[in-house]
Amino acid sequence: MAPKRKLAQTDSVAAAIPAEEDWQRPSSFNKLVKNLKKSSKRSTITRHKEKRAKLDKDDGTIERNSESGAKVEAEDGREADPKSDETVNGIGAERVEEDEVSEDEANGAFHRLVRDKGVRLLLRYCCVSEDAEDEATNEDAFERHFGDHVSESLVFKAAEVDANAWETSAEECPNLKNVLRYHLKGASIKGSEERKTVSEFCLKKRLVEPWEKLNAGLLSDQKGDSGETKQFTPLQLRLFQTVNSYPDVLYSNESHANSKEIRHLYALHAVNHIFKTRDRVLKNSAKLKDSGDDDVGELRDQGFTRPKVLILLPFKNTALEVVKILIALSGTKQQDNKKRFFEEFSLPPEEDVVNPKKPDDFNKMFAGNIDDCFRVGIKFSRKQMKLFADFYSSDIIVASPLGLRMVIGAEGDKKRDFDFLSSIEMVILDNSEIFLMQNWDHVQHIFNHLNLIPKDSHGCDFSRVRSYYLDGRAKNVRQTLIFSHFITPEINALFNKHCKNVGGKVKIKRRFKGSIADVMIQLPQVFHRIPCTNPATAADARFTFFIEKMLPTLRTSALQQKHTLIFIPSYLDFVRVRNYLKEHNYVFGQMCEYTPGPDISRARLAFFKSELGYLVYTERFHFFRRYKIRGVHHIAFYGLPEFGDYYAEMVNAMDGGPGECACTVAYTKYDRLKLERVVGSKRSMFPPHVQYVEASLLFNTTPWIRENTKENGGPVWRQAKGAAFGNDFRPSVTAPSPCVQLFQIPMKIACLQFAPKIGDPAANRKKAEDLLQKLGPDDNITLLVLPELAFSGYVFKDLDHIRPFLEDGETGDTVQWAKQQAKRLHAYVQIGYPRIASTTTHRYNSVCLVSPTGEVVVTYDKHFLYETDERWASEGSGFLSVDVGGLGKVGIGICMDLNPYRFTAPFEAYEFATFHCTHNTQLVICSMAWILSHDPTDVTLDAEQPSHDTLVYWVRRLSPLAEKTREEGSRVVVVVSNRVGTENGITFCGTSTVIEFVKGRARVLGVMGRGEEGLLIVEEDEVAT
Repeated sequence: MAPKRKLAQTDSVAAAIPAEEDWQRPSSFNKLVKNLKKSSKRSTITRHKEKRAKLDKDDGTIERNSESGAKVEAEDGREADPKSDETVNGIGAERVEEDEVSEDEANGAFHRLVRDKGVRLLLRYCCVSEDAEDEATNEDAFERHFGDHVSESLVFKAAEVDANAWETSAEECPNLKNVLRYHLKGASIKGSEERKTVSEFCLKKRLVEPWEKLNAGLLSDQKGDSGETKQFTPLQLRLFQTVNSYPDVLYSNESHANSKEIRHLYALHAVNHIFKTRDRVLKNSAKLKDSGDDDVGELRDQGFTRPKVLILLPFKNTALEVVKILIALSGTKQQDNKKRFFEEFSLPPEEDVVNPKKPDDFNKMFAGNIDDCFRVGIKFSRKQMKLFADFYSSDIIVASPLGLRMVIGAEGDKKRDFDFLSSIEMVILDNSEIFLMQNWDHVQHIFNHLNLIPKDSHGCDFSRVRSYYLDGRAKNVRQTLIFSHFITPEINALFNKHCKNVGGKVKIKRRFKGSIADVMIQLPQVFHRIPCTNPATAADARFTFFIEKMLPTLRTSALQQKHTLIFIPSYLDFVRVRNYLKEHNYVFGQMCEYTPGPDISRARLAFFKSELGYLVYTERFHFFRRYKIRGVHHIAFYGLPEFGDYYAEMVNAMDGGPGECACTVAYTKYDRLKLERVVGSKRSMFPPHVQYVEASLLFNTTPWIRENTKENGGPVWRQAKGAAFGNDFRPSVTAPSPCVQLFQIPMKIACLQFAPKIGDPAANRKKAEDLLQKLGPDDNITLLVLPELAFSGYVFKDLDHIRPFLEDGETGDTVQWAKQQAKRLHAYVQIGYPRIASTTTHRYNSVCLVSPTGEVVVTYDKHFLYETDERWASEGSGFLSVDVGGLGKVGIGICMDLNPYRFTAPFEAYEFATFHCTHNTQLVICSMAWILSHDPTDVTLDAEQPSHDTLVYWVRRLSPLAEKTREEGSRVVVVVSNRVGTENGITFCGTSTVIEFVKGRARVLGVMGRGEEGLLIVEEDEVAT
């Protein structure tokens, strides 16, 4: 390798790089680059002048060349046929009369005109490539995304990205599942669904045949193929339609079954990107070489260094598979260092043995060489592919995070090198969840060193470096592809912090059925939510809960003093718990990823023989070993596992007798993603108020039994024999009051408060959509509530006035809008509208509750009518309380329902609240058009303050619910969404609120002002029990 050429004033150049906010001021680095470009251009012109003088001196040169042809040497040394218009490398010569010469001729080719005796010889140079006809078009996403022309608008787009000014849209796709797209205002990254073949995707033609051969096996394995394409599987087609547009993509639906499809796909995308990049560079190099005195303009087609694609993989076995795919796609006849690569990255057949006792996913993951420290540079040329190439001459780098971290080094290391990452245009992470079991810090360290200004020039021609590289904005065009089996907070953070692509972002995820459904044994499974208000204090809160609640109970239980396995996901938490157990003289064993083999064997045997009461066990140990621990009767999950399947695997491995097994789980509200993988997506949307249900209904197990007895006046719920946590956690109470807090998950409630315009539903829908614009699926809204008659307006004079706005309960515009929003947000949506019954002529003031799947769960008609309603509407049949799958027992009300009937019934009757007390309603949702009871000018004078009189009145009208919670220890949440504004002289009071009734008290969780428009979002705190 040639010695590196130092760039003058390297230190001052690096120090002079401007901050992003100072982009308007030219930096010293840019001035230096500008001088380098001028110098480079002057030297190029000088060389061309010397060459032209030499040609003019030789009078016979042109004639000889026109007769016998000038030999043009390509990159691989082949010579062109001088007598042919189409040479081997797409370089040809033809004689043209002077008046026939056209500047646009040959669609992008350029001309070198040489005068001799009144005749011009046109040397026509096309792309120096086998497939010269692959000229870029406007439809080519590669040119659209990476061309130097994007530099002009990149500054402003990057500012929008930094401000997180994304617009989002969600959709359901049969092959991709849930797709959430992020794009800047005025842009769109929706894939080109009409493109279905390699040629339609503008891929290099030399890739067609290798791709068809490579992918043929997968196409034949596809069952029930719809026949959409013969070149892609259905999953590959839908995914490539997105990936090929160059947005950042987080695909969390990877599995062992589809991993080969995905690797074929991203390898195709990477090789196509390399071929297009290299062909563009070679074409422009030929153009500069033969341009003569002609000014070809600036040809900016490069970065600072050659590597363009970085592929991060966890083990050598995966790298071996990926490199095999790259070899097949490259179409090269020779691969340098191939033998060395296969020797280092594979295992001898006698060592590569599958253990039939291990799960299938373990055998697939750890088959072959599982060394996690490697790095390989790959260089492509026309007929050759070189493995183990020097990084600075490589096109693709395949590495593990650890292997690359060792090259990058740390601050203060003498031998550090990361300049080769300065021009990376595509980063691919495969099996990203495995990096969490290795060291996620390595991944973050690599991303922190991507697309930085290099310290040395490394032979760079600055006159050809794209402008956005010089401006330090290469990260805003880099594409990042993250493939994972599931999403974790770390992967989410990487996607949000380091994916700054102005081309947009796409997050693809799926719904989980929950590994708890795979639990085969019957046992109590108790989930405890740990009070926590800050992610930074979650670890301390978990440890405190463990030593103050879980551990003392385990120690006082005669059953659980032995045979208890404590499962800890984090090694840091493991060290903390282990030290505490040692200090307090607990008899326990330990198994972590650093425990020596002999110590593991001794601990397993002693635990099985009951010589050890507790066994502390880490998730990383289970990931790498997957031992089945004998003698486990009780599992205490210090935290939920990252890999959801481990929950069912550990529980099913328990070997206690009937009634001896139990499982306890501690979690915080920040464990939502882990919880989803264990209990399922639907169950993870349960509200945080206590859900008291039979575990047989929720978890397909039977930990609780119902005894018919007259004790305390009714049937009694009792915990099954051998239940977890001893007597303190096994109360017996009178039904229907609950006996145990079984499940408790955070609920996020949103109330939309705005001022609709009467008689203009279209404008009101648009206004609501604008207010909801920044709300997306990632906000994890559980319930969205809108006011009464939200889009039609409220104060109608008579039936004729409202008749044009009456809607059908299934096909009406308001219901359809609610369905769309429910699907988009993956949330329940309640909204009010004027309904006309399809089977009768009756008209109702109604609300509908729509599920996250877009289905109408229930339609409720206002029971108590206000004087304005009586002008056109009929009374509903009665109050309503219904079981809703993701919300519990739900009651629905509309405005006047809270008041005494026609204001003539006794105030103390509390008709609405009494009904819901009787029916054990847990969540009351009210859509309102509540009128301001005092001076309307207060609204404009103090719009941000709620109407305290109204708030107190609502609480008073719901007081029977508070009394019920005091007597039974239960809890009820009331959600009120009211409107604001004025209609026909009537002013509405706003004050949308969420109120919690618990232990006889009312607690306001959130409230809006009497004149505010916007969203009230409440994420409920820990339940008081």
